[in-house]
Amino acid sequence: MFASPTITTRAFEVTDTQRLEEILLLNWGAKAGRSHYDAFFWTMVDDPLPSGRTLVAEIAGQVVGFGMIGQHEWHASAAMLGINVDPSFRRRGVGGALYEALLETWTRLHSPRPVRAVASE
Repeated sequence: MFASPTITTRAFEVTDTQRLEEILLLNWGAKAGRSHYDAFFWTMVDDPLPSGRTLVAEIAGQVVGFGMIGQHEWHASAAMLGINVDPSFRRRGVGGALYEALLETWTRLHSPRPVRAVASE
């Protein structure tokens, strides 16, 4: 039996931009629209108030996934959450670790609110 890898989460840094783009392309292919995800986009999303927060997950110092949570643009009382994990690191708890960290961050930055989640793989 293998030991589970240690997953750490931390705030996005501009130097993560290229790896996040790689993960998007691995998950979504050409549909990722690389031009939409540049350093400015990630920095903007990482502004904790009011837009949202971007976190990355690492295993052994390698970024293996990321998640974003932010205020829904049409519903002031709703949050939007998205998670992307490198396909070669799925089924190891990365998405769950990001989900928990994003909810904890959102609760710390905003009053607790119900969050509805929909997942797909």
